[in-house]
This record gives sequence, C-alpha cells and structure tokens, in this order.
Amino acid sequence: MSIRFLRVGSKKVANCWKVARIALLFTEFQMSKVCQITGKKPSSGNNRSHACNATKRRFLPNIVKKRVLDPKTGKMKKMRVAVSTLRTMDKKAR
Repeated sequence: MSIRFLRVGSKKVANCWKVARIALLFTEFQMSKVCQITGKKPSSGNNRSHACNATKRRFLPNIVKKRVLDPKTGKMKKMRVAVSTLRTMDKKAR
C-alpha cells in the first residue's frame, strides 16, 4: 500500500484525515483573531467552577469579514473587523 501525500501550505503531509487535520491547525496560514481597525485581540482569563477551581481560557473578539469604505481612497475594502467596532462606527456615522 502506497502513501499518497497532500500539500498543506508549503508542507507535504500524509493523506490521512487525522494527520491532515492536525497539519491544518498548525500551518502558518492560520487567520489571526485581531480587529484590523481597533487592534482588539484575544485576552486570557480563567474559567471558574462551583468549587472555585481556575482553568485557563481565552476570550476571543467577535470578528467578521466586512466590506468597509476606506475614507482615503473612497473604495470598499474587505477587512476583518470586530462587531463592537462596527456598532461604534454605525453610531458615530449618525
């Protein structure tokens, strides 16, 4: 039985769904969770159980891809923006 290889980014990995899935998680092409306007990014904290045990967790910003008007060029541009930023922009536009 021959092993076929699958190209993930610039790396060759075995054509096995487990290996490919793990490789996709650790590629250099993973999107960042950062707002391109405000710079809002993930913060860390703790989950607290009823017994007050602390386990580490991440608080991720609610990031969506949106077409936003660029004021310098006057053209629409696709950006990754936090929803809270969109709400603030909508509020300031009134």
